[in-house]
Amino acid sequence: QPVQHDAATPTPAVIRKEIEAISSEIRHICEDLSPSVLENVGFLPALEWALADAVAHLPAAEKFAYEFNCEADLEERMQLAPSEQIQLYRIVQEALNNICRHAHAKHVTMSVRSENETALLIEIQDDGVGFDGIPTSKIGHGLANIRSRANLISALISWQNTRPGCRFVVQKTSALSVKET
Repeated sequence: QPVQHDAATPTPAVIRKEIEAISSEIRHICEDLSPSVLENVGFLPALEWALADAVAHLPAAEKFAYEFNCEADLEERMQLAPSEQIQLYRIVQEALNNICRHAHAKHVTMSVRSENETALLIEIQDDGVGFDGIPTSKIGHGLANIRSRANLISALISWQNTRPGCRFVVQKTSALSVKET
């Protein structure tokens, strides 16, 4: 005899769909805790991937052109602990998320370079509506998350409204070894 389902009893297909959704969510949570992209490709390629991935997930009408610039021998000179890499990666992801959600940018450039021989500087410049680091609403925790992550690793962060656009900078001192001459 066939099993009858009333409106309150989910079908096996519905239950299976829910289990798959929960499984997917657990995978995302695990990835957020320790992003495998950092281990698989390295820190600097992971930053470039984060930029490309942010654009890839936008609706077609909101996609922007982007470029990634990186100082030539930076990867070999970096002296970042894995925990510092994760925090910097998350800061960049959150900054990109804010650009995607609020800036209405047509072009974004991420530059990674050294400053004063030992500091790592990550700069993200967009040509969107502009932002100076002061939240316009109490909704969301993106800026607080960026500040908290920066404090955890003693990094400096700043926003500059460049009208058009915004320049976001994160600086981590003692992140690089001094070049040998």
